[in-house]
Amino acid sequence: STLNHLSSLYQNMGRPEEGIPYAKEAHAMRLEIFGDSHLNTLAAHSNTARSLGGAGQLEEAAETYREILGIFREEYGNDNFYIAGILQSYGGIYMRMEDYPHAETIMREALEHSERLLPPDHIRQTYPLSGLADALRKQNRFDEALPFAQRSYELRSSQLPDDNPNLASSRFTYGICLWNLDRAD
Repeated sequence: STLNHLSSLYQNMGRPEEGIPYAKEAHAMRLEIFGDSHLNTLAAHSNTARSLGGAGQLEEAAETYREILGIFREEYGNDNFYIAGILQSYGGIYMRMEDYPHAETIMREALEHSERLLPPDHIRQTYPLSGLADALRKQNRFDEALPFAQRSYELRSSQLPDDNPNLASSRFTYGICLWNLDRAD
């Protein structure tokens, strides 16, 4: 909808707090039209959570992601790929809150979903791999982070161009783990 696009535009302009009212209005409209469990309603609700997170309203963003997960699991079951993406975003909020143990738990669940529902070399595997590696790295658990960082880096380096920012992020995390384990070549 136009309201969601306005919200996203404000996010992209670095003014996410100005997009929150548009995201909330889009969600309210879809809620009224479709009900709370329709995919369009859940997408608008997720856009609200992204806007809240972008504006630094992290507790409210986390609560919104919890609501989305609850509705999604109740209506569509737990074996659904969308859950991995929601978990990834939800875990990202806890990373921003610097609650790395909580983020780790969520990222592990996101990875479990991705591994169960996608081929092992699918590029979307890299998001929860990187998220989990970062959550472990932020806890100075480099030895545990290393295999996830390495797998993410290897998948991305085999499928993305050298100038891709996601590849750069994976290369950074992998390098930090190696350096802290004194294995840098």
